[in-house]
Amino acid sequence: MFVLMIKLFFLPLLAGKFLIATSDVSSMIVSMEKMRFPKPIIIPIAVMFRYFPAFKDDKKNVKMAMKMRGITVYYVDGGTITRQFSKVQFFKLDDAVRRQLGLRAIDFVALQNKVAKTAPTGKQLLIDRIDYPLRDRALKMSGIAFNYGSIIGIYGYNGVGKSSFIRLLMGLEKRAKAKILIGDKALSGKQRLKRSYLVMQDVNHQLFTDSVITEVSLGMADKYDALAVERILKGLNIYDLKDKHPLSLSGGQKQRVAVASAILSGAEIICFDEPTSGMDYDNMIKISQLIKQTIDNDTIIFVISHDHEFLNNTADQICALAQYNQATL
Repeated sequence: MFVLMIKLFFLPLLAGKFLIATSDVSSMIVSMEKMRFPKPIIIPIAVMFRYFPAFKDDKKNVKMAMKMRGITVYYVDGGTITRQFSKVQFFKLDDAVRRQLGLRAIDFVALQNKVAKTAPTGKQLLIDRIDYPLRDRALKMSGIAFNYGSIIGIYGYNGVGKSSFIRLLMGLEKRAKAKILIGDKALSGKQRLKRSYLVMQDVNHQLFTDSVITEVSLGMADKYDALAVERILKGLNIYDLKDKHPLSLSGGQKQRVAVASAILSGAEIICFDEPTSGMDYDNMIKISQLIKQTIDNDTIIFVISHDHEFLNNTADQICALAQYNQATL
């Protein structure tokens, strides 16, 4: 047993340095067989070195392996590889070509600092006070107004309180000490909840019916009709899926079904939690456009997102929650 443990520890390290230069996985397998390694150990180690030659936490070796092996980027359209790029070619794609291909931003996109504009109707959602515990910290906000007719991007690092903020804004959090007004009227949690709609990050929890068309029509506001449903489904590129069961769809398609339901709900306060996670450029833009078409002077939309590209295209105002996340005494 001790000898086996030594083999398991030292051979991968020695073989790793050898394979980065030679890529000779077969030689390593032969050597391991001569040393009487069992096949359940040989196979995963061989696979590891074939595809992850510098599996250790060693950034220099990883970079060297990538450079020596080279990288090819394949573009798949409709299940078929239609184009391929070298690493250099791919990172030199200009924005126009990238968007034409439906690809997300390749380089880091800086988040634009957008501040509140004057509300067209003067109607506001006012946070008079929020005090909500977050482990050893707390979310504390006071005297902050959000304008109706605006899309508010909620931004911050993981754990800062983004989802908690949305939940208590809607009246879903019972522990929070909060006073929130719409116009000049303070509303209870139940009153806010009646005016709100939430698209969760995991939309599997809010898909209930046996077809897309039934799902998005469930709870539809009176101001919408069959033509509006068709327009919105086509705008989200899911009209051809209208008779499919929502749970049979891909993750991105389910997300778009939930977005359509939110838009058709006619809710006054609409909240989205990471609505573009895993989406390509085309579908991200479609969601952005529909959200912007949905907003009016009687609606306010809050969007939680880490997606700079999406927020830059969609939000009228950015609320960075880190400034309200305070240590508790």
